[in-house]
Amino acid sequence: ASATEEELIAEAEAVVAERDRRRVKDYRLKDSDVAVRFINSPFKDDIVVVAQPGDNLMDLADSVDIRIPRGCRTGLCGSCTCDLEDPGFPQAKQTIRACCTEVAIPAGSTEMVVDLYRMERGKQAVRAQDRFQDIDTKYVAGARPRGRSSGISGYVREMTCLTCIGNGRHICKECDGTGVHPDDSSYPCFICMGSKSTRCAECQGKGSVRFR
Repeated sequence: ASATEEELIAEAEAVVAERDRRRVKDYRLKDSDVAVRFINSPFKDDIVVVAQPGDNLMDLADSVDIRIPRGCRTGLCGSCTCDLEDPGFPQAKQTIRACCTEVAIPAGSTEMVVDLYRMERGKQAVRAQDRFQDIDTKYVAGARPRGRSSGISGYVREMTCLTCIGNGRHICKECDGTGVHPDDSSYPCFICMGSKSTRCAECQGKGSVRFR
């Protein structure tokens, strides 16, 4: 490694060490446990989850109501791109795909810190449980609940998809919305084929989801 690379890594290690020193760690771990910290999530506050090495990162996020955008579940579409705090990389940041990343603590770290700043959509927080908002109709005294138990069959409710916020599409993560191949601008992006966006896998591009 060149002197410049060594200096960058040393600087990254110092940055991670300082961040680690300032973070609150009010938890206890068993010998095999790993602390996974989600930062810059829609909930604003850090979310710390105790996990086991090898657990899938996206499934772990789902377990605490953090719905990281997803599409292919293979890492190809890039919808679940986030950053891993890693002192072994310049600027202490490694880009990962949550859907195919296993829980593991980077060398030189005490926690697995995952930065979810890409999930920010203005000031609106996207939470998994938000899909249940307004699930009941307006209260009427003495009214029976609407649903299968009330004898009303086929009652279907439709609401805005919370993954794409009703857009039905996401900016293509492979080309960052340029529509061209990231390595050769003379070719269209091989994921979005030049359309600059990809269809939301949660609602299949409709912008809304339906449930009974």
